[in-house]
Amino acid sequence: MTHPQPTPDAGAQYASPAQHAPQAQHAQVHYAPHSPQQPAGKPGGRGKPLAIVALVLAGLGTVAGASIGFVTFGFVREGGNYNVVGVIGAVGAVVSGLLALGALGFGIASLLRREPARVLAGVAIGISIAGLLGLLLSGAQQLLYLTL
Repeated sequence: MTHPQPTPDAGAQYASPAQHAPQAQHAQVHYAPHSPQQPAGKPGGRGKPLAIVALVLAGLGTVAGASIGFVTFGFVREGGNYNVVGVIGAVGAVVSGLLALGALGFGIASLLRREPARVLAGVAIGISIAGLLGLLLSGAQQLLYLTL
């Protein structure tokens, strides 16, 4: 049995293109050293601190308002003094209201400064307005109970 003899073009399909391409002179390209790109208007990569503070304050205000209900429920269940329950509720309402007002202020400031995180600021403003409306309606309900 005879083996076929290799032809000169048999290895051409596996040869690198540089072997067959004409040698051209290329100018060397020098690149500038890499520097981190910062978007315009965001020094140091910061661009939404007020919106984040507003959202955190709104979340804390919501948690504070909800936790007062659990605290008063536990206090009444253990047989605590009802006058203290009123004080706990009032302190919780003041804390929740202050956090909501802070969130509202920081959210509006974020929008006025035209920070890129408009959605975060809008969410914080919405949560804080809902919290403030809840406090106002709760206070109106307490006044209604006192007058009747």
